[in-house]
Amino acid sequence: MGKTKGFKRLRVGSYIRELSTVVIGVAITLFVSGLISASKEKKDLELQLDALYTESEDNLKRLNNIIEFYESHNKLKKFLVDYYYNPQPNIVDSIQNYRTVYTHTTAFSYKKGAYNMFVNSGAMKSLTDRNLLLRITEIYAMLEELDQQHEKFLDSKTEVFNDIYRMETKDIFVSDILSPKMQSVYNFHALYEGLDIQEKQIKKQIEELLLIRK
Repeated sequence: MGKTKGFKRLRVGSYIRELSTVVIGVAITLFVSGLISASKEKKDLELQLDALYTESEDNLKRLNNIIEFYESHNKLKKFLVDYYYNPQPNIVDSIQNYRTVYTHTTAFSYKKGAYNMFVNSGAMKSLTDRNLLLRITEIYAMLEELDQQHEKFLDSKTEVFNDIYRMETKDIFVSDILSPKMQSVYNFHALYEGLDIQEKQIKKQIEELLLIRK
């Protein structure tokens, strides 16, 4: 009888040891798997952030072009307003320096492929730095708003510029923005309200973002 009880205790003890071994093995496996998964998730996040930074560098170049475009319009506006209040005959020659400003447009678009992947892949949820996440989302929201506002400005400028196409051909090549026949073009640019402040704010945000990368 004693031997039977001892044998049962032995079997129970053996079972507990085997069970403990299995539990520990599973725990170790899960722990290692968790480390691997966390490491992969961290690596994926770093790769996507690198892509975002690279995309931001390209957007900064595009932004610089559009800033130059609106700065030229601001200079033209100042010229036209000054001329209105203080017209001078010798200033007429200077208007030729602005001809490309009032006769041309500049398209603007920004890249957002890396940002879309960052959002749709779920990497956004892995970014624990909420301030960095907020900065990134704000930049792309501002770029989208700028894109829409610039498009509206180009539509308005194109509509006004259509008046030139209705002029007699002989007048088109001899007239400038100071000509009475181009009054609508003059008024549009003299009353122009630029977007340069917003553009420069976005530029500052992107430059600060790129400093974080370094």
